[in-house]
Amino acid sequence: MLLGPFSDLPELDEIAHRMFRQFARMEYALKAAGYLKREDGRAEANWSAFAADIDEGLRNAFIEDAEVFAAVAYIGLKPPKKQMVRKGALYWRETPPEATTASGVLLMYVSRVRNNLFHGGKFSNGWLDPERSRNLLRHCLTILDCCLRLSDRVRDAFEH
Repeated sequence: MLLGPFSDLPELDEIAHRMFRQFARMEYALKAAGYLKREDGRAEANWSAFAADIDEGLRNAFIEDAEVFAAVAYIGLKPPKKQMVRKGALYWRETPPEATTASGVLLMYVSRVRNNLFHGGKFSNGWLDPERSRNLLRHCLTILDCCLRLSDRVRDAFEH
C-alpha cells in the first residue's frame, strides 16, 4: 500500500523536505571540506569546528542582514527543545547546547531541529504545533544558507 501526502499541510511538508535536503548536503559539504571529528573511523561532520571558523562572520551577518537577524532572534527566543523520555513517557525539555561560541550554540539548535524532525519528534497523526515547526524550519534554512555564504571551502563542496 502506498502512502498519500504526509499531511494536509503541503507547504510545511515542502519546507521539511527542503530542510532534510539542505542539512544532508551541508553535512556532506562539511565532511568534504575537512570538517571532520576524527581522521580515521566514522565520518562525522564537525559542526563545532565549522561554527568556530565562521563565528565572526555569522555575528556580522546577524547585524547586517535583517533575515538572518530575524532567524537568529527567533531561535534564540524560542529554541528547539529536546525530546526526552521519563518512566516510559515522552516529553520536551529545554536543554541549552554545550558550545563554546554563539554560532556553535546556534548550529547545535539547527541540528536539534533536524534531529527532532528526522527522529519523529514533530509528528503524531500530523504535524505537532505546525506554526512553530514552520517557523523553526524556515529560520534554520536561513541560517544554513548564511553559513554557506561564510565559507568558500564549504560552499564549493556543497555545490559540487
